[in-house]
Amino acid sequence: MRVHVVSHGPHCLDGVTAAAAVARFYDGRAEVLPHFASNSEVDEVLRGLALAPPADTELWITDISWKEPATDAHLRALAAAGVRIFWIDHHRTALERARAGNVDVPFTECVLSEEFAASKLVFRHLAAREEREGPPRPRFRSFAQVVEMADDNDRWVHRLPGSRELAWVVRALGPDSFGDIVGLDGDVRYTPRMQAARNRVGAEIERSLAVAER
Repeated sequence: MRVHVVSHGPHCLDGVTAAAAVARFYDGRAEVLPHFASNSEVDEVLRGLALAPPADTELWITDISWKEPATDAHLRALAAAGVRIFWIDHHRTALERARAGNVDVPFTECVLSEEFAASKLVFRHLAAREEREGPPRPRFRSFAQVVEMADDNDRWVHRLPGSRELAWVVRALGPDSFGDIVGLDGDVRYTPRMQAARNRVGAEIERSLAVAER
């Protein structure tokens, strides 16, 4: 089985964590291929997915939405060929487009809500599926704290220590962030590459504060 994930990133903690949650859920059960895009790139990225052969293939679109009717048409063609398509987003623009009937895609499942950031919506959706269908996925469940930190930062709650710092690290690592984020567990212990990025960003912030104070 092959699972493609198109998500906001690679500099966005929420989008990267949403994709990583899908990867943790399918760990050892499917090949998960992340594709990150900015809002201006997402239509091109989605239409670039041929997904051949489409049999036993899923496409997850998380923390991002598209704008062009041609992208809807491409997604409909993928669905008609047998690709199972999932869309999970929390942005108000996505919700408003869907409510206005401006999204014409036969999703296998769709979750649109402003209640949580996309990463937490993805995690909760997959956790409910795990409870219904099994089997238990301990490695997926152990990713919960990373998801909570992404949600805490993205919604500007900032009650969890380290959530803002983790977002800085993802922004600094960019395309390299996914591999490190997907490997984190409950203690959110940084990899050496993440720690180096954290030190670099911390030094830059200290220099900026020093300049501002002078």
